[in-house]
Amino acid sequence: MEENIIVNDAETEVNENTTDSKTGEGATATFTQEDVDKKVQSECDKLRTKYVKEIKDLQEQIKKLSPVEKSESEIAIENRLAELEKAQEEVNAQKAFLSLQDTLKGKGIDKALATFLKVDVDVDAFVTAFNNAMKEVTKDKGYVPDSHNAGDKITAEEWGKMKYSEKEKISRENPELFKRLMAKFKK
Repeated sequence: MEENIIVNDAETEVNENTTDSKTGEGATATFTQEDVDKKVQSECDKLRTKYVKEIKDLQEQIKKLSPVEKSESEIAIENRLAELEKAQEEVNAQKAFLSLQDTLKGKGIDKALATFLKVDVDVDAFVTAFNNAMKEVTKDKGYVPDSHNAGDKITAEEWGKMKYSEKEKISRENPELFKRLMAKFKK
């Protein structure tokens, strides 16, 4: 479709070459400047209305998608909730640790070993491995305590007969033995 616009001072002429379905011939229309201004204003208003509506729709979408600022009370509640969750995790970890200690104690193993184990350890497998290791260590010689000293065989009579220099020598060389003897044979 072609449009020819001729602009004069008083009148504007628009020629449209269209095919009329009834006549099959082209038709020519003439508009005044006032008519053209009205048409242009009408089209501008339609466009403006369309774009204003689109802008409002987009602004509503921005409001929906943008994060909402939280009030101080909401922030305080979230912080308190986070603290409670952390405290609950600590309580659960402590419960699991105590349960592990009880299980070890029930199996005949010192509960102090629980500090070296993970909470989710297979206790039965650990007990079996621990007992096997202890059997291997004590297999040849049996259990021989190494904390006893031969110097403990001092009697009260011998201690009383010792010279000060001998007692002083024991206190330098074996302070633990000296403390035990002093406590045992105090006069």
